[in-house]
Amino acid sequence: MAAAWKAAWTLAMVVAPSTHALRLQSNASLTTAHTTATPLVPTTLTGVTESNGEYSFGAGVSKLYYAGVELGGQTSFTVEYDIQMSLTTSQSNLWFYGSYHPTSCGLGFIIRHPATPDTHGDMYMVGYFSGTPYNTAPTLQYPFDDILPTGFDWGAWHTHRLVKSGTSVMFYIDHYAFDLGSTMMQTVETCASKFTFGDWVTGGQGTMVGSTMRNLRIYNNQAVGPPTTPAPTSAPTMASALGDPHLTTIHGERFDLMKPGKHVLINIPRKRIRNVLLRVEAEAQRFGGQCADLYFQELNFTGSWVYEKNPRGVHYHAHGAPSNRARWTRYGPVQLKVAHGHTQQGIKYLNIYVKGLARAGFAVGGLLGEDDHSGAAAAPSECGHRVVL
Repeated sequence: MAAAWKAAWTLAMVVAPSTHALRLQSNASLTTAHTTATPLVPTTLTGVTESNGEYSFGAGVSKLYYAGVELGGQTSFTVEYDIQMSLTTSQSNLWFYGSYHPTSCGLGFIIRHPATPDTHGDMYMVGYFSGTPYNTAPTLQYPFDDILPTGFDWGAWHTHRLVKSGTSVMFYIDHYAFDLGSTMMQTVETCASKFTFGDWVTGGQGTMVGSTMRNLRIYNNQAVGPPTTPAPTSAPTMASALGDPHLTTIHGERFDLMKPGKHVLINIPRKRIRNVLLRVEAEAQRFGGQCADLYFQELNFTGSWVYEKNPRGVHYHAHGAPSNRARWTRYGPVQLKVAHGHTQQGIKYLNIYVKGLARAGFAVGGLLGEDDHSGAAAAPSECGHRVVL
């Protein structure tokens, strides 16, 4: 089933261009202030055993059906649950509102596991509207190792939260955030079948065998923020600049870049101009009108840590030939990875991922470091107000 949804790219961010004004409008409802929803009780259990509110999935067809859950007609909603996931199958069909087959109505969520430690696993949504696939490919196939730490324990209890706000989708595993792009349907079609958690493909694939779920909660018409689970002290610090572009700083602050031109993403040590150890500069260009999205077109790495590997520095261009697979490169204690992406409309851009900034041994400047980003995140007055995610 997954092969039918497999896109030609599995690493690149796929974000449909939309105006920042629209994105800001859709994110305006995202909030962490909400009343905790009551955990839902399934109306039908198939191949699942229950003990003290925990549902363990067996071999073969194993699923929970919730007849009272209605997502139809909603532009925003949040699906949240706690889960211990088994990696005994190649993918887990986690949940689906509606019917995947034969009527093909609604939308659902899948996590695919890496076949070997060197193979990317990913996650994505599938969707149908009026019986046909809403997208020709998944919204985004997001590889795990861009965000999750090495040795992440899927078998421990984690909180999953998927947040749909208009066409944009965010997914969280505890405090780890995955931007699933902005190509999902605006409003969910009302389907005859309702909500299934588990093996929702007709005929069954046993995709949830060995997993246990509890506390399924659904927030209707609410785009709830990330779970409040604190980051473990041993978790590596990850910073990134993705898509159009969504930036995550060394402190976990999230914002959209709103100003075109050249920007310093990283400067080590902070505020030093000469004899820097690492400096990452990016050029953002706007595609479309005055309020259209920005995309990084060039990245330049300089500084003594970079010159140890390449005396001329390192340069990336969105229209350059990408390697088959983006890889981490170490510059001093910091690791950088650049991935080429493109929108469904063919706009090419660059994503950058950063690890190890907390081990740099110096204060970190730049938009991904400790410098003030309020100016870079300020939307033009004619495009609405800035929203810090």
